[in-house]
Amino acid sequence: MTTAPLPSNADMPTKPALRSKRLTRDERAERTRQRLVDVARKLFTDKGYFETALEEIVLEADLTQGALYHHFGSKRGLFKAVFEAVEWDWKAPHVGEAATGAEVWGQYLRENAAWGDCWEVYSYGMSTTVERLPQEESGRVILYRDGPAVLGWDEWRATHRLWAVEFNAAAISQAMEEGLIGKHDPAALASMLQAVQEECAVMVAHDEGHDVERVCDEMRRLFASFRLTTAPPTRRRWARP
Repeated sequence: MTTAPLPSNADMPTKPALRSKRLTRDERAERTRQRLVDVARKLFTDKGYFETALEEIVLEADLTQGALYHHFGSKRGLFKAVFEAVEWDWKAPHVGEAATGAEVWGQYLRENAAWGDCWEVYSYGMSTTVERLPQEESGRVILYRDGPAVLGWDEWRATHRLWAVEFNAAAISQAMEEGLIGKHDPAALASMLQAVQEECAVMVAHDEGHDVERVCDEMRRLFASFRLTTAPPTRRRWARP
C-alpha cells in the first residue's frame, strides 16, 4: 500500500485570516460606533427615545454598555449622534460640494428650477420638509418630536439649523434682487421663516390634530403673501420617490 506524499508548504492553503486585511483599532472602533448608531436609530424611531432602554440598545447591538459609554458618554450622547445622522440624511441630497448655506441654496435652485422662479422654489422647498414628515418616521420622531425634548431648545436649534438660516437668507436676497418680494432684512426674515417651518414641523410631528395638508397650505399662503405680484403660487404636492 502506497501513501500520498505530504503536501509541501507551497501547496498548503492560506488561512483566511492571513488573506484578509486585519482591521485597525480605529476601524473596529468606527464599526462599533456605527453599529450603535444604526441600532439606536431604529429603536428611537420605532419606540421613541424615552421608551427605549439603554439596555435594549446594547442587547440589540450585541455590544456592552461599556462600549456605548466609551463612544457616546450616555444615552443622550448617542441620541445626539443619531439626530445628526438623520439630519444629514435629509440635507445631503442637496449639499453636494457646497460648503456654505448660500452655496447649498444655489445648488438647490439649479436642481429645482423647473418649479418656477426662485421664490416659488424656496417656498415649495420649505413646505416640502413639513409635508414629508408623515412618510419619514425617522425625521418626524427624531428631528421634530423627540429632538427638542432630549437636546433642549438651544442645542436643538444650533444642531438643526446648520446652513438653514444662510440658505434662507440667500433665497430671500435673490428674490429681493429679482423684484419678486419687497425689501427686507434678509438675516432677520430668514430666521423668522425658519422658525415658522420648525414650528409647523413640530406641530405635525406631535400630531396634535394638525392635519399636514392644512398646515402646508397655510405655509404656502404665508410665503405667497410676501410676493409683490398677485399671481397665486403653484400648488404642488410632494411625492415620495
